[in-house]
Amino acid sequence: MKQVPTSELKEGVIVATDVYTPLKQLIIKSGTKITALDIAHLEFYKIPSVTVVEENEEWEDDWRIDPNISSTVPIKNGRKIFSEAILSMVNKPSEPDGEIKSEIMKAGPSTRNTREFQEYQVSYILNSEVNKVKFNRLIKENEQIDTEDYLNQIKSLVPDDSTPLGVLDMLNHMRNSDDATFVHCQNVALMCNSMGQWLKLDKEETNTLTMAGLFHDIGKLFVPEALLNKVGPLTQSEINICRSHTVFGYNFMKDKDIDPRIKLAILNHHERCDGSGYPNGLKDSQIDDFSRIVGIVDVYDAMTSQRKYRSPRCPFEVLEEFEHDGIKKFDPKYLFLFLERVSGSFVNRWVILNNGQRGSVVMINKNAISRPVVKIDDTFLDLSTTPSLKISSVL
Repeated sequence: MKQVPTSELKEGVIVATDVYTPLKQLIIKSGTKITALDIAHLEFYKIPSVTVVEENEEWEDDWRIDPNISSTVPIKNGRKIFSEAILSMVNKPSEPDGEIKSEIMKAGPSTRNTREFQEYQVSYILNSEVNKVKFNRLIKENEQIDTEDYLNQIKSLVPDDSTPLGVLDMLNHMRNSDDATFVHCQNVALMCNSMGQWLKLDKEETNTLTMAGLFHDIGKLFVPEALLNKVGPLTQSEINICRSHTVFGYNFMKDKDIDPRIKLAILNHHERCDGSGYPNGLKDSQIDDFSRIVGIVDVYDAMTSQRKYRSPRCPFEVLEEFEHDGIKKFDPKYLFLFLERVSGSFVNRWVILNNGQRGSVVMINKNAISRPVVKIDDTFLDLSTTPSLKISSVL
């Protein structure tokens, strides 16, 4: 046996003794073969070292996640990180078969084939796992919230040289995870951070809006997971329980030392300007601004993300619904800004039309955001002038 600093741990080594958090919670049993997630948990709890079983075989660095991916990921501390999770998320378009997809990918640029994206994906998955640990610990121990700690974690997914559209472009490729609550909260926080920048809010307000996005669905941790993931239709009683997550979350957070706007966003992010929302049927000016913003982002991310009971919906289908029905339910000054910027993140992306044609988005029509101009071979097709055609999937 030997003591190994956490920073030097390699995936696959065997833990020789039980590992506990500073609060004496068992997180790794002796005899466990270390995974990248275990290492992440050790780093999160600031455990400096663990005792491991010595091995005769020398572990070799593996710099490639998968031989079919053209670029590689430089792994910190010489360890592989979440390779299986990453493989399950990379290059999974919702429509074409593998052969067609391969030809599409070879025909033009793809964020998913870049080293930058694969590095971002590693951080994204790691952060969502840390979110899960921190949220569950928060609920279990009812501790006070260090918003700076949570904020720094989210901001680690916003590189210094990245723009809000760059972050959105990355998130556009992260639609195959079905870990609804934790990944969803992370996505909403990142998009709220972008909204804060687009709205030219000051730093403090942008940070508060980001935290409102992160915590908006914390009440779902008080709803049975089986109910949240139920495949069939919900009964009215089950619907009422699910909707109560706004009240559950608010009641849990109301006495915490955090900005009141975060608490209101938890309670009111399902309220709608026409009074059709819940839990209190508020209307227009009765709904605070941050709740209005979080409500828009929440709906978009939920509808375009994978869930255990359904596949992700095409972003342009969701944008079309916002254009047609959203004007009554959401604040136009926030809705149109969000739709314009989100649609812009799909420029240069490969898409499939409902007639099977494949092309790339080259320009967004501001008066018909869900119907952009698409380049197919050497032809430019304006979907705003062809009502029978629309984008059915984004690659």
